[in-house]
Amino acid sequence: MAKLPTAAYQMFGEAEELRSQPNDKGLDGAIDKYQKLLDAEPRFALRYADLSLAYIRKFQLGRDRAFLNLAEKNAALAIEYNPDSAKGVLAAAVVDLRGERRNWRWMGSPGLCGWTLGILRFWFSRRGRLRIWRRCGKKRAYTGKSYGSGRIIGWRTTTWGYCLFRQTRYQEAADAFAEGAAVAPRVALPMTNLGTAYLLMHKEKDAEDAFRRSLERAPNELAYSNMGSLAFGQGDYKRAIEDYGQALELNPTNHRSWRNLGDSYAMVGDSKKQMESYARAAEILSDSLKVNPKPGTNWATLSFYHAKLGRRTEAEADLKAADQRTLDQRGQFTKAQTLAVLGRKQEALDLVLKLLDRGLSTVDVDLALDLKQVRADPRYRQRIAAR
Repeated sequence: MAKLPTAAYQMFGEAEELRSQPNDKGLDGAIDKYQKLLDAEPRFALRYADLSLAYIRKFQLGRDRAFLNLAEKNAALAIEYNPDSAKGVLAAAVVDLRGERRNWRWMGSPGLCGWTLGILRFWFSRRGRLRIWRRCGKKRAYTGKSYGSGRIIGWRTTTWGYCLFRQTRYQEAADAFAEGAAVAPRVALPMTNLGTAYLLMHKEKDAEDAFRRSLERAPNELAYSNMGSLAFGQGDYKRAIEDYGQALELNPTNHRSWRNLGDSYAMVGDSKKQMESYARAAEILSDSLKVNPKPGTNWATLSFYHAKLGRRTEAEADLKAADQRTLDQRGQFTKAQTLAVLGRKQEALDLVLKLLDRGLSTVDVDLALDLKQVRADPRYRQRIAAR
């Protein structure tokens, strides 16, 4: 860094400031600055790593694999110019993670403790990632300067909350998300996550308040989508359509939002738009599976879409593909809905009851349009009463 000319150092500072803006507002500007800086200093390894991480974020936001390819090339250049760069190795590891490539050679590098939680979460056991988080995440949470420390703390407490959330420890997760929202008051995501936790604890008023406060910080897809789910659960299907529509304006390639929109149109009796929405969801997810056919949950979801569209043969084939892969709890729940649509009610009921024992929220079951017969079954009612 000390070897940089004054103009290059100034450009570096501008890029860092743009990238640190909340809610990714300065991401495109930061990428432009990084590129100009590298034009002037073509062997600056650290900035290749930063540019790679910025492109990874672009990929996360829009799922355009062109950005993932750019991230991979820049991470390779970072390591080429400085093989000992921790951030370069981090960028390469995250590229492998996002591309579903389990490339273990990156895992032993120094300086990546806090950053690798997402990677470890992807592969290791729940107990393992919590132990790792306690050792290297929470102990280091309160470091940094000025507003930057707020972003660091907000990110780490949010990640800790996510670990708890995945265990269905919703109140503890809510506490962590609330802390993250407090120390990063301009960032929308922790507040959105807080609302999601409240929603699954049946605290609808608190959830709605959190989502509205999140949207005041910045328009974001997840808050609009969850507002749609709230409206759907309250029977306000027209407002649900509006909220899901807002989510799709921010990200038109989210198949789940199209599915939710289809469910809402079903409730207002607009069968044409219902089928159009399901068809769009199926098209988007099919394209994704052509690129990466590994995730079992995506096959289960595609099976559900095809079942809703009346394509039984395709739905059965997708379900078989899902069963040949690993299904997490969300995938299992989607499978239960597919079974219900296909008329296999008893199998759907057995699976839902099993998932309830594993921590599935009844909110999820209540919002599932196609589990009406499951909810009416005496076995389900008895289980809910016992809880």
